[in-house]
Amino acid sequence: MADIRMIAMDMDGTLLNDAGGISPDNVSALLKAQEKGVIIAGASGRFPSNVSLIFKDYGFNGPIVGTNGAEIMNRPLGRMIFTKPMAPAAARAVQEILEEHRAEYFMFSPYLVTTSSPNAIHHTELSFGRRILDEGGVHYAHGPQ
Repeated sequence: MADIRMIAMDMDGTLLNDAGGISPDNVSALLKAQEKGVIIAGASGRFPSNVSLIFKDYGFNGPIVGTNGAEIMNRPLGRMIFTKPMAPAAARAVQEILEEHRAEYFMFSPYLVTTSSPNAIHHTELSFGRRILDEGGVHYAHGPQ
């Protein structure tokens, strides 16, 4: 492993199994690599705090590339070292179009998940509960909020 300096992995459908966890063999191999100095990084369409809690639970401490590359944290629940948000006017325009078509949606901004209706609950709010707010600093706005 002397030549390998980083292992970066997609989450859904790659590292995570159908149950949303990581197989024991993969956890073991990745932790061994991390102990030898290999950086274990997560790359996902998920937002960084979401990936961070998963990484934290398994003991991985590398950077998190989230929101399809729009945000990068230096480590799980760490400092945001890169962010490339959509321009506010563009985000409002997209939201207006989605509302006009009565589409259900989730919009992500740093530490905020906005849903289309009071009944639309993002899976992280269900699976992590208060922990996503307490540890990840993520808030949720539902519908007209």
